[in-house]
Amino acid sequence: MATVSYYSTDFLHDAARLLAQGLAVTIPVKGSSMKPFLREATDTVTIKRRQGVSRGDIVLALYQGRFVLHRVCHCEGSRLTLRGDHVLDQGEIVDRGDVMGTAVARQRHGRTLSLISTRYRLLSRLWIWALPLRRLLHSFRHAR
Repeated sequence: MATVSYYSTDFLHDAARLLAQGLAVTIPVKGSSMKPFLREATDTVTIKRRQGVSRGDIVLALYQGRFVLHRVCHCEGSRLTLRGDHVLDQGEIVDRGDVMGTAVARQRHGRTLSLISTRYRLLSRLWIWALPLRRLLHSFRHAR
C-alpha cells in the first residue's frame, strides 16, 4: 500500500479549495509546534471557513509559500500574528486573506473536542497570556 503525505502542498491546496467552497476538511496534525494542545500522529483537526478570525483561534494559513496550523496570538487590522503553542519566539505575521480556515474541532482516540467552545477559548487566551511566564520557565530549565 502506498503512503500518502497529507501535508503535501497539493493536498493542502485541494483542502484550501474545498474550504473556499464552504466545505469542512479534516487533516492530521503534523509537527510538534502545537503541543500540548495538538499532537502529531494521534490528532486530526476539522477546519471550516468562518466569518471573522480572533485571538485564540487556531487557523490554517499560507505563510511564505507553506501552510501552517497555528494559533492567532495578536490581531491588528488586517494583519495577524500566528504562533505554535510550543513555540516561544517570534510568530508568523500573515494577512487575514492568507487564512484558509479555522480549526473547529480536534479528534483524538475517537473523541472530539470543540475548539470554538467558550471553555476552550478561555483556555486558549490563558495560554497566550502566559507566554512571558512560559519563556521565563524555559530559560530557568535551560540555564542549568
